[in-house]
Amino acid sequence: FCFRCTTETFPSRTLATGSWANFAQISSNMFATAQVGQVITVVVSDLQAGAQGSFKNGSWAAIAPDTEYFNIDGNFSLTITQDILTQLQSGGLIISGQNYTIESVYIK
Repeated sequence: FCFRCTTETFPSRTLATGSWANFAQISSNMFATAQVGQVITVVVSDLQAGAQGSFKNGSWAAIAPDTEYFNIDGNFSLTITQDILTQLQSGGLIISGQNYTIESVYIK
């Protein structure tokens, strides 16, 4: 399954995060068939100094401990736990950060 850059989730094919200015919001219906143990992977490009990622629930709170702000040096991922799955299916997922471009988001 791939959350590719559609008008529903992304404004264009890629999304430059800038300095926390832009984000990808993926609606809860995209997680209807997600399962505990699957991994959400964010494929990135154009990493710059100080690049940081963030996984948030639909209410803009960290979706799990240590996911609000973290340094990245390439693609990053999140393993779905039961608590995360409940949040994904009720409010979706917000991927934000700074100094990188989101190319795509996959769940496997």
